[in-house]
Amino acid sequence: FREAMFAFAKQGTFILLHDARNPAFLRSTDDGMAHGGLWPFLYEAIPQNLRHRVGRLTIQKVVEAIQESGGHEDWIQDFKKKYGLQ
Repeated sequence: FREAMFAFAKQGTFILLHDARNPAFLRSTDDGMAHGGLWPFLYEAIPQNLRHRVGRLTIQKVVEAIQESGGHEDWIQDFKKKYGLQ
C-alpha cells in the first residue's frame, strides 16, 4: 500500500508484479474466478478516483511478452530456469 501511495504522490502508476503461482496475491477458484488474496484487498483500499492508476502483471506474462518479442534470447532461458518457468 505504501508503494502505491508513493506512486500517486509522484503522479505515477503502481503496477504489482507477482508470480501467478503464489496465491498470496490472487487466489482463484477451480473455474478461474478470483476470490481473495492481497490484490483484491489492496485494490478495494484504493480510492475510486485513483484505481485507474493501479494494475497488476504476472512474471509469467512478462516472460511471455519477452519471448514473443523475438529478442533477449541470450538470457531469457536462464531467467526461466532460475524462476522455474520452464
